[in-house]
Amino acid sequence: MKFLVVVMFSLSSLTAFATTDDSVHNLSYNSAHSFEYFHGSGVFKKPSGKSTNFLASLTIRKLGHGKFSFIYGTYLADKNKHYDIVLSDREGESFFDIMSDGNVIGYGYCMGHKCHFEYSLKGSDVEETIYRDKHSNAMSRMGSKRNEHGIVKSWKVSFKKIF
Repeated sequence: MKFLVVVMFSLSSLTAFATTDDSVHNLSYNSAHSFEYFHGSGVFKKPSGKSTNFLASLTIRKLGHGKFSFIYGTYLADKNKHYDIVLSDREGESFFDIMSDGNVIGYGYCMGHKCHFEYSLKGSDVEETIYRDKHSNAMSRMGSKRNEHGIVKSWKVSFKKIF
């Protein structure tokens, strides 16, 4: 009897794993509209121990088959920054190129509802992971960047879907 329960549990776990869509589409777009909008808050941290809280936004736009635009915004008391990247399917549905201004600046991959990005933008090397909760559509993002002088800044952001 115990063996039967173990076998049935194993089969149901494998079935759930096998039906998981590992594409960038699972993370990047889940809307009947042409875009999704997320808003949240986060914290930047430096090796010195200094941290700064900020507000953040993320807009995801479907550009066409296998292409999505991610538009990030960070809002601090003294300055606001916006930048966007484009994710474009590359090798199958799990891997994609990261582009800015029409140039490939890095790559990424997804496994289920988690994606990992590595790219260079505005003089910094960025590495980040994004997770989307499939039940609430909330997103969390964490990563770090290193500039040409080796300065590292890390961040963590929590987003809630607004639209």
